[in-house]
Amino acid sequence: MRSLTRPFHLAARCVVATIMLVAPSMADAQVSMLGPTFGIVPLGPLVRDPDVAYDPVNHVYLAVWGNHPTLGRFVNPDRTFASAVFKIHQTNAYTQTARVAYSPDTGAFLVTWLDGRVNPAVSEIWGRILAFQGGVPTFLTNDFRISSPGQTARAGNAAAIAYSTSADEFGVAYQVEAPAANDIRMRRVGNAGQLLGSEIVITQNPDFEDQPSIGYNASANEFLITYHFNGGGVDRIYGTRVQSGTGAVLGSPTILDTAAFVSAPQTTYDPSSQRYFVVWFNFVGNGTIYGNFVNANGTTAGNKIAIACCYSSYGALDVDRNPISGTYLAVFQSNSPEDKGAEISATGVPSPDFFVTAAGGAGTFNPRVAPSEDVKQWLLVTSRSYAQPVAQFLQTSSSSGPPSLGINDVSVTEGNGGTVTATFNVSLTASSSQTITVDYATANGTASAGSDYVSKSGTLTFNPGTTTQPVSITVNGDTAIEPNETFVVNLSNATNAPIQDSQGVGTIVNDDFAPPPIIQNLSPNQGTSLGGTPFTITGLNFGEGTTVTIGGSAPTNLVVQSTTITGVTPPHAPGAVNLVVTNLDGQTATALFTYVAAPAPTVQSVSPNQGSTAGGTPVTIRGTGFGNGATVKIGKVSASNVVVVDSTTITAVTGPRAADFVNVLVTNPDGQSGILIHGYTYVPPGQASAPAPQTITPNQGSTAGGTFVTINGAYFVAGATVLIGKVAATNVVVVDSNTITAFTAPRAPDIVNVIVTNPDGQSGMIYHGYTYVAGVPAPAPIVQSVNPNQGSTAGGTPITITGLYFANGAIVSIGGAAATNVQVLNSTTITALTGPRSAGTFNVLVTNPDLQSGALLNGYTYQAQVPAPTVTRVLPLEGPVGGGMPLRLMGTDFVVGATVTLGGVPATNVQVISKTTILAISPPHAAGLVDVVVTNPDSQSGTLANGFRYK
Repeated sequence: MRSLTRPFHLAARCVVATIMLVAPSMADAQVSMLGPTFGIVPLGPLVRDPDVAYDPVNHVYLAVWGNHPTLGRFVNPDRTFASAVFKIHQTNAYTQTARVAYSPDTGAFLVTWLDGRVNPAVSEIWGRILAFQGGVPTFLTNDFRISSPGQTARAGNAAAIAYSTSADEFGVAYQVEAPAANDIRMRRVGNAGQLLGSEIVITQNPDFEDQPSIGYNASANEFLITYHFNGGGVDRIYGTRVQSGTGAVLGSPTILDTAAFVSAPQTTYDPSSQRYFVVWFNFVGNGTIYGNFVNANGTTAGNKIAIACCYSSYGALDVDRNPISGTYLAVFQSNSPEDKGAEISATGVPSPDFFVTAAGGAGTFNPRVAPSEDVKQWLLVTSRSYAQPVAQFLQTSSSSGPPSLGINDVSVTEGNGGTVTATFNVSLTASSSQTITVDYATANGTASAGSDYVSKSGTLTFNPGTTTQPVSITVNGDTAIEPNETFVVNLSNATNAPIQDSQGVGTIVNDDFAPPPIIQNLSPNQGTSLGGTPFTITGLNFGEGTTVTIGGSAPTNLVVQSTTITGVTPPHAPGAVNLVVTNLDGQTATALFTYVAAPAPTVQSVSPNQGSTAGGTPVTIRGTGFGNGATVKIGKVSASNVVVVDSTTITAVTGPRAADFVNVLVTNPDGQSGILIHGYTYVPPGQASAPAPQTITPNQGSTAGGTFVTINGAYFVAGATVLIGKVAATNVVVVDSNTITAFTAPRAPDIVNVIVTNPDGQSGMIYHGYTYVAGVPAPAPIVQSVNPNQGSTAGGTPITITGLYFANGAIVSIGGAAATNVQVLNSTTITALTGPRSAGTFNVLVTNPDLQSGALLNGYTYQAQVPAPTVTRVLPLEGPVGGGMPLRLMGTDFVVGATVTLGGVPATNVQVISKTTILAISPPHAAGLVDVVVTNPDSQSGTLANGFRYK
């Protein structure tokens, strides 16, 4: 929800003056500094654009900053440090302009920065995901590039990050300076650091756009990207909505402000009102900071609000909302040595501005804030004369309005019998001088009154000064294996106070569990982004009511048995996603499924290949790679009644069009398309059919001519003539209405058309159907298989490539990474070693010395090396020499299919429950201490020496 801060002044473009703000102000500033301003690190190297985010689970802030290297430090709410200063990126490349955002789904942070590791002149956007685990910074991914390779992000122009709780992804917006011309782009990033989908183009025009900011609306599952636009002699602040989960750009941009000079929009979101709040600088005349609310549909909620005046800072601006107070805090670089801020109420009423950092003698700028989700506080980070990141805690006594009523949510564990009490608290946001009453009543959710809980209703009275009243509900215990169940307590009919939160949800937590589902194998574990891949899951403990999702979507044709699940994958964007099996009691098992980009469709033939200009001709289109939902255009006219029979066949009905040779275009739902040039001919109704050549074999030959060719098609008539590159073929024989043979005439090298003309003058053409080449050309290589078809990202995997027409001196590349030790054994076999490459599935390309090449699409998969397992503990610690003791092994990086040995003897009934837990039965063994060894399917193993005693 944050954007660029650029720490320099443009005082020449702003006149400092005293004006009366149009908006009514809050009576007094409610925000105050909590303790002194403090340094995050001692005075040191150059610091630019710090940032901060809050972890509400561990109750720590993460502050990040740079210019080379990018550093971070965890800060406690009591102004102490939860960690030492640590370096975030893995290289020694020059970096700057760090940004950070938090994922509540994984409890991890995404940190981004501008990185010059590939080329110091090219500042790409890179990122890394880390968490605060066990009291220390823990990196969950390696560095990964977010912007497209080679794209230059403008120096000092930070990425902006927001997190989608519905799609479980970060949205990262950034400016691209080259090769595009100052446009805004966006990438969706998963919790494991994977890039989801392709780069999203927010702006693409010759004008100038920069300073992106981003917010997220959970109710609509959308991002709002705001940015500065300059074009046509005016500046504007724009907002563009993007659908989370798909990356689709929604509607037209919203104009928030237009002036001769505006800049630096910053965006946050209020889930209670389902509105964004955006602030920005308008430098016309006096340098005023404005704000406005933006509705979920992208429209503004009213006129812009004047927040503070008069400041000449350019870009040093931020805003965020505290969910406890319900108010916004805008912070900005002032004309004084220190930063200032203004608090804005939930309805848009600003306070007078005030200092947010204490005087330090050197001045501060580049302020950024993050709210606590526990109390009415923010942590502000800023930089002091580029040389030191400093921080300041701020607190407010404000609230979002008059006292209102609300009720909390409650969870209780049901127990196996008897009753437990679920106690809800109905609370006022502040005490009142009036007596307040409110009615309450329970209602069923998935739990049923009588059997699961005891229904209850009544009236609560809040005497003056009282702010909390309990509502106690009796919950019945049982031993049934079932999902968690819910009921609600509804508030209604309040007097002297509004109801802000009218429903409390009671969750009855099931404590009776069947064995969890276990996935032992998923086959296949990858498929195309079009979906439609049949899959089989084998494992244990599947049952009635078991469901499956792949990348969050349900597969089709799902059949569940106790040890087997079959189905067909849904479509999804390329990338690795979770396949989740969920039993009726809510227990889950997860495997990884990889969607690869589907190859573009090919159109090979149309039958019949001509028809009336009136349209209405049924046609059958054959080719490869057709996806469900594909569309068909014949001569740029959409066909009707399109049915994708399977991946190789489509039926459709032609639309009306003027007489002509036209192309046939098939477009899959992912936007990829295939075309058959001049594949269909429109003729006037009743006219004799024009010849329709479709293929010529062979399709190339010597410039000396004399090549014997066969032309296949339809509607050939005796006496037809053939032109190949406008030169008449010789010895033309019309074998039948579908076949012609002939000999090519001499011609200069070129790619030429093949034209068949019937005696009535009608013609048909194969566009660029034949190639004249000097001499007799060697055929292009054909790649048929690669064995093995997967290996480590480190490279060095020996592979054997089989196919046709390989020539001595051929080279091999996989996904652009050159293979080494390439040996052409013969025309059908090549051996090589893979080069290093990032994880993914890529094409295998063989190029002969004559530069002709052949590829096997998606022929090889690079897999990241799985760490070796570790065994840290075995429970119980000892057992009988006869074996048969149930064991629980604990450790790390266990993989489904792992084996267990005790003293070299294999254990039985081995079940890999998770990456950290294995269940097994001890085998018989002689008395004494033995080593416990876990071996993963990749042969890596971990040993707990003397981990178990036989007695």
